[in-house]
Order: sequence, then C-alpha cells, then structure tokens
Amino acid sequence: QGKDELGAEIRHRLMLPNAQPIALGYCAGVLKKGRYYRGIASHGRGCIKKTGHVSLIIGMRRGFSADSCQYLVRNSWGTGCAGYSRDWECDRGNIWVDARALLENTRGLSALEQAEPVVAPFGLDLGN
Repeated sequence: QGKDELGAEIRHRLMLPNAQPIALGYCAGVLKKGRYYRGIASHGRGCIKKTGHVSLIIGMRRGFSADSCQYLVRNSWGTGCAGYSRDWECDRGNIWVDARALLENTRGLSALEQAEPVVAPFGLDLGN
C-alpha cells in the first residue's frame, strides 16, 4: 500500500464505532529525530540502521494546518518523555506525531477486524 492508502486505512479504522488500536511497524528514528527524518531504506522494505519498531496508534486529531493530522502513538518505551523529538507533544509516554512524518517511515500495519455483535439464543444480547 502507498502512504496515502495507509493513512486512509488508519483514519477509517480509528473512526469506526468501538475502534481498536492499530499496530504500526515503522522506523523508530522518527520519534527521536522529528518530522524530517526519513528512515526507510532505498529498497523500501526496511529501516536504515536497524531501527524497526512497532507501536500502537490509539487516536488521531487535526494537525496544526488545515490539511494535516496527528496520530496518538502509544509506545513501549515507558511513561517518560525524554529522548523524543521536540517536534512531538508527549504526555506520559504517549506521543502526538505528525501523520505524514510517521507514514513516510512506516513499514506496515496490522489491525483487528471489527466483528458483528454476538447474540445469544432466544435474543439475549451478550453485550459485545
């Protein structure tokens, strides 16, 4: 998938009722180096300097310009904010990252499919 298609897929999944986190494989340098970092190797399949990483995207919001957005990334590096680029807003280890910068460094995504509600026999709703 191209970056625009990945972005559309992420937006679609985050806007679903009962949206689930999305696992995103990307080059971690974007979190440390900022919005201008480009870590995808020239062949397009991996990160330079072996900085491959996976985190969850748990939300999105409008960016600072009308045509941009940011993803809320829940990282596994703890609740501190030291070491992240000043380009990003960090709150207890959750980082608001520019969508375009993150997508430029993305290797792939994985997401759970939305399931239909399960209904018990005799019409009893199980609350799923």
